[in-house]
Amino acid sequence: MTNTSHALTRITVDTTAMFPRFKPHDQLFVKRFFEPDYPFFQNADIVITTSDGRLQIGKFCHHDAHGITITQLSHDKPVLIPQSRDPIPYRVTGIIPHKTAAISRSNDAAA
Repeated sequence: MTNTSHALTRITVDTTAMFPRFKPHDQLFVKRFFEPDYPFFQNADIVITTSDGRLQIGKFCHHDAHGITITQLSHDKPVLIPQSRDPIPYRVTGIIPHKTAAISRSNDAAA
């Protein structure tokens, strides 16, 4: 059985400095990203959580013994998230733009 104890359902983007394709307050639906799936999702949009509480958003490059490598538009070279930071990758499976997300939240509050 696959351990999904770190599964997220959605996150809200608060800054776009590292990945400007997403806008502030967009909601990203994410699914835990496991090693057997890596070859099928090269260049997939991913979110990585780390043991120091940070989130990194970028495009998946590869995973090896050193950590997970992603590309971000704000960096000239790929960025390595080292294994020492215990990276946990999540693949972005859907996006709710900010305006749609705000309408959805107001409808939920009215119900």
